[in-house]
Amino acid sequence: MDRNAPQCAAPTSPRLPGLDELKGLAIIAVVMIHATPDGAVAYRDHFIQGIPRLAVPLFLIVTGYLAGFRDTPRARLAGYFRKILALHVFYGAFYWGVSLLRDGVPDALTWKAALLHFWTGSYMGQFYLVVLVQVFFVAGIALPERAWRSGTAVGVSALAAVAGIAGLEVHAAGGAGPALEWLGRARENPVWLWFYPFSLGGFLGAEQRRAEEGGVAPGLAWPLGLALASGLVVSGAALLDSNGPILPYARMSILVGTTLLALAVPGLARRQASAPLRRLGRETFGIYVLNPAILALLYALAGRPEHAAVSWLYAAATVAMGFGASLVLRRIAPWLFP
Repeated sequence: MDRNAPQCAAPTSPRLPGLDELKGLAIIAVVMIHATPDGAVAYRDHFIQGIPRLAVPLFLIVTGYLAGFRDTPRARLAGYFRKILALHVFYGAFYWGVSLLRDGVPDALTWKAALLHFWTGSYMGQFYLVVLVQVFFVAGIALPERAWRSGTAVGVSALAAVAGIAGLEVHAAGGAGPALEWLGRARENPVWLWFYPFSLGGFLGAEQRRAEEGGVAPGLAWPLGLALASGLVVSGAALLDSNGPILPYARMSILVGTTLLALAVPGLARRQASAPLRRLGRETFGIYVLNPAILALLYALAGRPEHAAVSWLYAAATVAMGFGASLVLRRIAPWLFP
């Protein structure tokens, strides 16, 4: 969701318009998830838990791809760690303050309860900033220069994700001993799950940069095929998720779909098919942090949606209002953005 991606020298245009389109589609999917109706169980279980769940991995793929394509140095990634951490604290405090004004101070306010609001307790989707903080810490501080996007890092992070998902399934099935208890408690925003799409995106971006320096242009037919395949894989999630979703994202179907979608990104990065989607994609961070407040306002005015079609109207209104508000905020308070 980073509009101002690293500005290191690249062999081609500093902006890859197809990635903005992908981010535009992804933020629509994120808002659709947040606007999921209370009813419509089949819609929630078979659609929302399917293709739209690729949106968050796609954001990490795109972020990694841009950093790899532009050969972003370790120091710049460390700077992003500090910036995202500051934004996470700010937005967590903002939404917590809103909740206190709306609901009042709870009778039993503890330090633990307060700190939870700076983890993922303040607003829908807050876990994503926690994920980014961890990912940029590993890539920009913990690992050596460029190690995060090496083939070794991709392989190790993939194995970690598979092992973690398998462990969570064992834990959910009641077969976990003390050795897996830590995994069950630390499953909300695990870097072992989320580092893989970021690292894979970085690896593919770096490889594409080298290919274009050698005069090799990306194809388009096979990436579109892989993108379609990823959607089919996630739609058939029940075939891969043996114990059902432990978390919406810690599932083998999402991991496989993420991998296929990542392989499509190099061929889609330079597409310029939709100017509205490209503009939307450039404001994804603003829409992301504002959509919980906008949805809360819509719920207060019109009630929560009970049917899928009504939730689509809520999502469309939220995206439109979030886009406009993001443009205004970017002008008057650019420090609120990465």
